[in-house]
Amino acid sequence: MSFLKALPAAALLFLPSSAATVHSLSVVPSSGKTEVVIGVNAAVDVQDFTLDAPARVVVDLKGATLDMSRSTYDKVARGGITNIRYSQFRPNVVRVVIEMDAKHPYEVKRNDGEVRIAVTGGKTADYSSWSSNKKPDYVAAPKAPSAAVPSSCCSPRPS
Repeated sequence: MSFLKALPAAALLFLPSSAATVHSLSVVPSSGKTEVVIGVNAAVDVQDFTLDAPARVVVDLKGATLDMSRSTYDKVARGGITNIRYSQFRPNVVRVVIEMDAKHPYEVKRNDGEVRIAVTGGKTADYSSWSSNKKPDYVAAPKAPSAAVPSSCCSPRPS
């Protein structure tokens, strides 16, 4: 009987030690297209398909878990992309849904540490990038304090 109790625990030894995690999501302009960049820390299986009304691209990242805080897309139209949603769709599947203003051609590429979905056909100029990571990539230097100093502080005293 103790053998049967130990069997489920032994089966856990054969599961992958660490699943890939999805840690960031960005929308960035690129030459003639807009790219949705999904940051991952390991290889994932990628499946994509489209839906209508509204036009959407759905990307499932199999073998992944969501490892980022919830961030709502600001709904600024970027290259035909009007909204992005993401969630832990199943225990080992992260789903990213890209809503668009119309059907646009797209291409999915896997690179080291990221999955890129390039959308062509939308307006690709005059917008800034968006990222799920609220921390900016750089921080502007703080303004220097004004040089206003009380006159009694540093002016010579009359003799």
